[in-house]
Amino acid sequence: MCMKWFEKNNIWATIPLRIALAVLFIAHGASKLFGGLEGTAGFFDKIGIPLAFFFAVVVGIVEFGGGILLLLGLFTRYSAALLSIVMIVAILTAHLGGGYELAMMGLGGSLALLFMGAGKCSLDEKCKDWCKKKKN
Repeated sequence: MCMKWFEKNNIWATIPLRIALAVLFIAHGASKLFGGLEGTAGFFDKIGIPLAFFFAVVVGIVEFGGGILLLLGLFTRYSAALLSIVMIVAILTAHLGGGYELAMMGLGGSLALLFMGAGKCSLDEKCKDWCKKKKN
């Protein structure tokens, strides 16, 4: 009985994932953009990332903006693709020696949304409906 309820209501399935990832990425992006660009750039420089300040800004924008878009379910697959790239680079550079677990969870969640999309309860879905109505 319980399983039937979950199967019938699976339109809600991506919402907890989107919210959790959004909180993670918005928090990390905001800390870079609004309180630590110099520190992030210094860290990037220390681990050998070229154009450290430029990439600190890019990563901050991708994390903060991508998190907001995931929360809204808007341009979800594009955001998830960019966030996946950021997480892969983070794992291979900053976290390779250890402490990669949070970045790995961010990568796993982003890849799941890349393949699944935002789900029925999202602005992506509303935009699809709107585009279909516009064509008719």
